[in-house]
Amino acid sequence: MFIKNYKKAEIDLKILQRDRRSSSIEWKRRESHLEREERKLSKLKRLHNHEVFMKTGLFEKNEVKYKNTMEWSPYMKVKRFLDESYPEYASSLLDSISDGQYESKRWMCEILKSMHLGTKDPLKIEIAGAWFGWPLIELLENSMDRSAKIESIDLYDIDEVCHEAVRKYIYHFKPKYKINQYHDFFERGDKRIRHLIICTSCEHMSDISVMKEYYKDTPKPILALQSNDYIELKEHENCVESCVQLAEKNEIKDILYQGERDFGYYKRFMIIGTW
Repeated sequence: MFIKNYKKAEIDLKILQRDRRSSSIEWKRRESHLEREERKLSKLKRLHNHEVFMKTGLFEKNEVKYKNTMEWSPYMKVKRFLDESYPEYASSLLDSISDGQYESKRWMCEILKSMHLGTKDPLKIEIAGAWFGWPLIELLENSMDRSAKIESIDLYDIDEVCHEAVRKYIYHFKPKYKINQYHDFFERGDKRIRHLIICTSCEHMSDISVMKEYYKDTPKPILALQSNDYIELKEHENCVESCVQLAEKNEIKDILYQGERDFGYYKRFMIIGTW
C-alpha cells in the first residue's frame, strides 16, 4: 500500500513539474509578446508626436539639423563661401537678398505669373545685370505655370566673383534647366531666339534696346525691365523718372504692364512688354 502511494505521488510530482515548466514557458512567451506590443505602441506614440510637431511647426532636436531653413539654406552657404574666399563681397550678397531687393523681384515675378507665360517650346530666358542670379531665379521658377518649362537661362554680369557665387548656387539649388554665364551683355553679337529678357537694374547700364537687332522676332521676346529715380548714387548712370520714360528709352511699343512702387528714398518703375 505504501509503495503504491509512493509511486502515485512520484507520478503526480512529475506531472506537476511538467505543468510548471509549461506554465513558465507560456508566461515567458506572453511576456515577450507584451514587450513587443509595448515597443510598437511606443513607436506609434513617437510617430504621432512627430506629426504633431510637424503640423505645429515644432521640430525635435535631431530634425533642426536638417530643417533650419535659414542657417542651412543655399543663401547662407554661399554667404559663408564669400566670407571665407571674398569677404569684401559678403555684404553685397546680403544686399542682394535684402527686403528691398527681394520685394522688387517678387513684384516682377508676381506680375509675370499673372500673365501665364508659356509657349509650345521651353522658355529661353536672359537676365542682364544678373548679379548673383538668386533669389530672382528661384522666384522666377516658382512663377511659371505648370505647363511652362524653362530650357535655359543666360546670366550676364561683368564681375567674375558673381560668376563663382552663381556656380555655388547652382550646386546647391540643382536647377533642372541649363544656366549659362556671360560677362558683358552688350558685347554678345549672335542673333538668337529668346522668349523673355529681364533686367531689374536698368539704372546701372545702357538701354536694353541697343541690343534689339540681336533678337529674332519669331516670337518677339517679352521684356521685363525695372529702373529707379535714385540719382544720388554715382553708379546709377541711367535712372528714369517714370514708367513712360523707361518704356520710351527701351523702345517698348506693346505694353503689357506698367507700374511703380515707393521704396521710401526712391521709386522703382517696372515695364513689361515687347518691341
